[in-house]
Amino acid sequence: MTDKTHKSRATEAAFLALESRAELFSELRKPKIDNPSISFQELWNAAQDPFEHSEIIKRIYLDVSALRQFESLLQRLNQGYMGAQIAAGSENMTYRKGDVFDLDLTMSSRGDGAYVRVIFHQAPQVLPKHLYYRAKGSFNFLEMTSINERTMQLLIETGNLFFEVYQDPAMEFWVK
Repeated sequence: MTDKTHKSRATEAAFLALESRAELFSELRKPKIDNPSISFQELWNAAQDPFEHSEIIKRIYLDVSALRQFESLLQRLNQGYMGAQIAAGSENMTYRKGDVFDLDLTMSSRGDGAYVRVIFHQAPQVLPKHLYYRAKGSFNFLEMTSINERTMQLLIETGNLFFEVYQDPAMEFWVK
């Protein structure tokens, strides 16, 4: 192989690499058809009723920017926030204390799950509908239905991700 042929092949390979790179960048710049942009109204709807708008929630998880916007929206709309707990003594944590509400986890005597009591320090002016938490890169929601003397009780079935999350002292919760 002559030096001229070798240079020619190297030049051809370099052009092919540049062409492939240009095609790659061109593809990356194209809007994603599978997940069209998510409007503020869709974010709002998902924050108001995540169960009714579960398809929007799925799309939010696929879009990093929308996920940040959604988290920001939830933080602005929440009626109560519970931050991370002190790590010491957090093993088998059953009670978490917050500024606006506390969480109390009690295992069911039947062994089919647990009860989570959301205990508000003051009666909320507007009845919250959901207890939110973020786990494994996605938001999770528990529906809250009624309140009795500042306390809402939720039944969590065995195997629910909530059990794993609840024991993590870094986990944050909020009600909306």
